[in-house]
Amino acid sequence: MKKLSILLLGTLLFGEYFYSNGKQIDLKLNSVSRSGIKYYSLNNGIILGVNNYILVKFNKDVNVSKYENNYNIKKIKTIKNRFYLFKTPLNKSLEISNTLYNLDDVIFAHPDFIHKIERR
Repeated sequence: MKKLSILLLGTLLFGEYFYSNGKQIDLKLNSVSRSGIKYYSLNNGIILGVNNYILVKFNKDVNVSKYENNYNIKKIKTIKNRFYLFKTPLNKSLEISNTLYNLDDVIFAHPDFIHKIERR
């Protein structure tokens, strides 16, 4: 319970976000599952889960292993040319994807979102 309180306090103080199409999208923490997945709501009411995976697309001729070493991420899969799925340390996917997004060698970076499906 103490860890959850610290996590919620940090989120309220610093805010969490990701980048999409060059814009910063703010997230509001809704809940945290027992498995560590954080669920956030967007301003339009959509709920997204964030685990410890990120999707990244690099510019041509980039040494991917350099990023694995510098950001403590592990390449899980190559999904087409220059597009990768990485595993991050727990609760670091937003921070790492936002950092990578702002680098010159990166075209695209954000968490591998989980969309919460609502039953009708």
